[in-house]
Amino acid sequence: MPVINAYATLEEADAYFENLLSAGDWKQHTADMRTRALATATAVIEQSVPVPFPRPEDNGVIPDKVLYALYAQALSMLSHNGAPDMVDREELQAQGVTSFSLDGLSETFGGARYNDGLCPEARRLLGGFIAKAARIITGASR
Repeated sequence: MPVINAYATLEEADAYFENLLSAGDWKQHTADMRTRALATATAVIEQSVPVPFPRPEDNGVIPDKVLYALYAQALSMLSHNGAPDMVDREELQAQGVTSFSLDGLSETFGGARYNDGLCPEARRLLGGFIAKAARIITGASR
């Protein structure tokens, strides 16, 4: 089954996971679900970068870090699809919640908050490609 609108085919993703510890986690899902995860992960990545891949400087080739981010994102999405967290931490942080308690569990959030849909591994791998929205003040205007 060919992947439509994805950076990699199912066969390429299967080959990537083949020798990794997470191979069983990847293969436990149907080919259709893995294909859908690749397409969805590609869409999430494209929404997180200012210019989609491949870029002119890539000579028509998707960079390895982007492919690794794609595989990490697809696996993360599959892993969370069947067993969602009891508490949606990303949604709470997106709403500005800094701490919560629930039935003996207490958590405090700190550091950067992301609401881009990327899993931490994909975000790390895409670090150099993700647009950083920030206002930079270089000095007082006169």
